[in-house]
Amino acid sequence: TAGDFQQVVAELGLHRALHHTNRGPEHHGVEFLDHLAAAERAEVAALADAGITAYHAVRKAASGLFPGTTAVVQGAGGLGHIGVQTLKAITSAKVIVVDRSPAALELAKEIGADETVVSDGSHIDAVKDLTGGRGADVVFDFVAEQGAELDGWAMTAPAGYQYIIG
Repeated sequence: TAGDFQQVVAELGLHRALHHTNRGPEHHGVEFLDHLAAAERAEVAALADAGITAYHAVRKAASGLFPGTTAVVQGAGGLGHIGVQTLKAITSAKVIVVDRSPAALELAKEIGADETVVSDGSHIDAVKDLTGGRGADVVFDFVAEQGAELDGWAMTAPAGYQYIIG
């Protein structure tokens, strides 16, 4: 679960937990899997893959997400939730999560989102209101379909960045 992944991150540190090892073709993998019992590896393997995907996107943007900046996570599914946790672990940005599901937004809030917005047609304006009219400095789109990518761009501040991951 995302909580299990968060515990591994807390114990090992995010960068180490998601660091790819490269000791030769027979040892490609994720370093933190070596620290887990065999039974736990199967449960965590999918999270490792998702975690690496979300982590790499956030890591690319992290240098621009300092105090006073805002990041939007669009899509609060598995990847989006790991994106929220990664943003909170390695940046100082305010994190706003946008999703259609109130339950997904509730979980996003529990794992660190500063604000949540229901994607109901007024979500672009809601994000702009939460950012003082500017939009987000960085938008991470973990949906990337059915117009979400266009919504993401509409929520991005001038000179901001949009990462399409989903």
